[in-house]
Amino acid sequence: MTAGYSVAPVARFAECSALDLVAVPVGRALIVQPCPACGAIHRHGGPEGGWRVPHCADALARSMRFNGYRLWTSPEPMADERAAIGSFAPLADARLIARLHAADRQFAPLMRALVMTALPGGRIVKGSWRVPSYAVATPEVRVEVGHLGGWDFYPDPSGMPRCGANLLSLLPLLSGFSAGTYAARVLSAATGWRVSGLTRHAFRDFFDSLAAKEPATARPAIFDQGALTRLTASGRPRSVALGPLMAALLVTVFPRGELRDSGFVYVHGKCEARLSVLAGGRWAGRFRLHGEAVAAHGHDLLSLLALVSGVYAGWWAERILTTALGLPLDGLARATLATGLCEAIRPATVVPVAEAAE
Repeated sequence: MTAGYSVAPVARFAECSALDLVAVPVGRALIVQPCPACGAIHRHGGPEGGWRVPHCADALARSMRFNGYRLWTSPEPMADERAAIGSFAPLADARLIARLHAADRQFAPLMRALVMTALPGGRIVKGSWRVPSYAVATPEVRVEVGHLGGWDFYPDPSGMPRCGANLLSLLPLLSGFSAGTYAARVLSAATGWRVSGLTRHAFRDFFDSLAAKEPATARPAIFDQGALTRLTASGRPRSVALGPLMAALLVTVFPRGELRDSGFVYVHGKCEARLSVLAGGRWAGRFRLHGEAVAAHGHDLLSLLALVSGVYAGWWAERILTTALGLPLDGLARATLATGLCEAIRPATVVPVAEAAE
């Protein structure tokens, strides 16, 4: 580790705006924004304009072109910046954030864990074209959730089914809480990060405004508020210390890791990285940063994921929520959410191994 190294570069890494169009210097590296569509590291921007590499061509990237995105036709600067960010984040090349997305005609891992936790007792069934859905039924009502987050429950007193486009309009309805409160609890259960202070009000207002766009739906009387409290409840056989959403997130992002009674352990021999996650999302690890051995720790998984992947913590939080709840946010809404969360999430603490031993 070079003389005079401090945690200031890490702080700048976590706190810079998600709408900057230029690379941000962090230590010896240049950090650029992750692509909101594919998770790759290249330039992108907000509604005022930005860049998108030609290979990024999924539905989200196509829709974001209406916000001013232009193709980046020269790949050389992108290759240089990817090499720079790889020197800072030990697992940058693994594209960890892309692992949150669902395979074709499958539930996203976090969405599957969320619906099975909030609506226990159901099962995954295959419909037409072998598209899966999660169905839970009682003598009074049946609820069915599609693999993209769309849902319906029936019968209704009027004899017609009730339906919605995403889980943000269903699960808060069943738990009896507002959409903003439920989204905050989902993020806390998955990452251990607590939404507090002014961020809590802005966070709730953001998701309450999204839910207000959905048509009003009557609440089935058979469900209780256990749909909210079960999110953080831990139990066997996966892990005693971690809740179901946190365990699902760790297994999805680090598939070679191991869930234990005390938490989660991940070892990456090539990058010389070893991470341990304890109850509540607290973590500690050792890996190589700029070729030097360092020790790091944090209070939630967002600081861990940002440090090892090179993707801002706010974008991790945005992607965790949108994939778990099936929210089809446009580019501006994603950038607004991620930018606000970047400013509130505490970065990881990184120290040289020699200092940590003292």
